Amino acid sequence: MRHEYKKIALMVLVMISAELCLYMAPRLPYRRLQVPSQTQPTIDGLAPSICLQDVHGHWHNLKDLHGDTVVIVFFCGCKACQQVNERLVSMKRQHSSVAILGITAMSPADAREYVVRHNLNFTVLLDPFSRVSTLWSSSRCPSCWIVDPTEKLKYGSLPGESVSSILTTIGIYLSS
Repeated sequence: MRHEYKKIALMVLVMISAELCLYMAPRLPYRRLQVPSQTQPTIDGLAPSICLQDVHGHWHNLKDLHGDTVVIVFFCGCKACQQVNERLVSMKRQHSSVAILGITAMSPADAREYVVRHNLNFTVLLDPFSRVSTLWSSSRCPSCWIVDPTEKLKYGSLPGESVSSILTTIGIYLSS
């Protein structure tokens, strides 16, 4: 019984700490999200920045992939997202020089479990408050983007676009 009280007290403390962080973050100048003046990503425009932690706690920055073709997929884990991710796994095997970044709002534990369960062979980044997905206008899933080696956007899936259309377009681009 006493163990349960400690567990509940710890959960309350964590929730209060999280609320305090959310309350204080906008008030701290070094924690503010820098949003560029460009409100929506545009094809042939520069890709918005991405700097997120992966499921293992390592930081990744899109700028570090300058010179590589990058496929970015925003996903939640639904059936459509699973179909896209399964196909991206095989595309990664065929095109090993292409970088693939998966971005999800899942909790770190759920994302790690998803990576293992679906044998993902690409980096999965955590976007816990969906700030990056909002910046990329990718609140609907699955949402896919292709960034060329000069960091320009070459493709962005449309809201409601079919999984087969998304995968066909990515496949054609990677094969060209």
